[in-house]
Amino acid sequence: MENKLLIAINSIIDNAKSNSLLGELDDIIAKNSLLNIFQIEGEYISFYEKMEDIRALEILYEYDDLNLPFDKFVSRIMGEVTPRNSEIIRKFKKIYIEKGSQDAIDWYYQFSQATKYIRMDQVIRDKKWNCPSPYGDIEISINLSKPEKDPRDIRKNSEKNIGDYPKCVLCKENIGYKGRPGYPERSNHRIIPIELKDEKWYLQFSPYVYYNQHLIVLSHDHLPMKIDGTTLDRLLDFIEQFPELFIGSNAGLPIVGGSILSHNHFQGGNYRFPIEKAKVFTAIDKNTYSIEILDWPVSTIKVMSKNRAKLKEVSLNLIKNWDYYENSELEIIPFTQNEKHNTTTLIARKEKENYILYISFRNNRTNEEYPHGIFHSHKENHHIKKENIGLIEVMGLAILPGRLDAELENIKIALLEDKYIDKESPHYTWFLNLREKYLGQVNKENVDNIIKKEVGIKFINVLENCGVFKKTNYTEFEKFINMSIE
Repeated sequence: MENKLLIAINSIIDNAKSNSLLGELDDIIAKNSLLNIFQIEGEYISFYEKMEDIRALEILYEYDDLNLPFDKFVSRIMGEVTPRNSEIIRKFKKIYIEKGSQDAIDWYYQFSQATKYIRMDQVIRDKKWNCPSPYGDIEISINLSKPEKDPRDIRKNSEKNIGDYPKCVLCKENIGYKGRPGYPERSNHRIIPIELKDEKWYLQFSPYVYYNQHLIVLSHDHLPMKIDGTTLDRLLDFIEQFPELFIGSNAGLPIVGGSILSHNHFQGGNYRFPIEKAKVFTAIDKNTYSIEILDWPVSTIKVMSKNRAKLKEVSLNLIKNWDYYENSELEIIPFTQNEKHNTTTLIARKEKENYILYISFRNNRTNEEYPHGIFHSHKENHHIKKENIGLIEVMGLAILPGRLDAELENIKIALLEDKYIDKESPHYTWFLNLREKYLGQVNKENVDNIIKKEVGIKFINVLENCGVFKKTNYTEFEKFINMSIE
């Protein structure tokens, strides 16, 4: 047993050295810490076949006395070979100054994978495909590394007065945190301070990386999400510091916001989304800026200017006017008593001299017919997507729950074998429609493509549900834009 453990421990240490996680003599300290955790004495092993970190961690887990779930165990063990946060900050800043912002981001991304904060062994399990649509190709993914959230739970969490430490999974206090029941361990977590609007913020990567270099920028203090002029300044500051990346802000309201509303944060990364390839419905060209109303299911405009101040001025006018815009015929009502309903999702990017801001207009009002949200995924689509539609999905990348992997497999088998799925399945009505639509056409060669196509159609329906201005009333959309910039 001890020899097996020693080989696994030595593999962890050697891999950490190979990834430059451990400096001179740090390997001895890290090895002694691991030996102590497993209560064994070290021996010199002259030759052994080094194994991958995950395999080594699986072996160590067989002899674990920490009584931790495997994900927390991985964080705890890798925390022993992860450098102090100050060392990571120094390295990042040095690369940024000497080689540039993207080189610094590339290094930090690889570092986060090497420490297993980003679990690429889990991420590669996600199912991904493209789906043609009237709006261009939409990207679909079934996320197998993160649990699905109910929008009602997200609302409850945003209303809690949480006294625990850390207050949420985004707080800076998560670095090196050993976890607690029901809360993730972050022993191997490190963050990078940056300055936005003369304030301290922090940069980190999402452990789930929905797309390349999926990063999160979080506020120094635990303050709720909010969209205002300061938000625009922060986004524009970021793309000036990291011009190769995009940065976006979820709306700050339940139903149409992200899954964490209690801590102000942005999401960004090195990726091009389907919305950036969308056709233009109509364009408004002024001397110092332009606005394009996009042919997109979620009501979105693209504001572009070489003048940062002008872009902010125009965009802020649009956002403020939207906050109070009312059109009862379209069910757009900005307030119910003191409860705010209108908000926006923002995505910023810099292309050469141009500042670009995508503004998606959102409303989170509910009624008896749509208790989950008038402009949210409707009930007939909940079997595919019930969770909030945040900025990533607004941009055309679906993050669908992992439960679908097995559920869709059952539907495939039933279609191939001409059988029925359980009547209690949330997919039953959809399955009956598929069965009728493809009667006599399903075979082993095409069943996967049929399911992928139909899931894509469902997600497009979800995005269309979220559009406050439907394609049939885009004249009202144009009126609102023109009124806001006069």
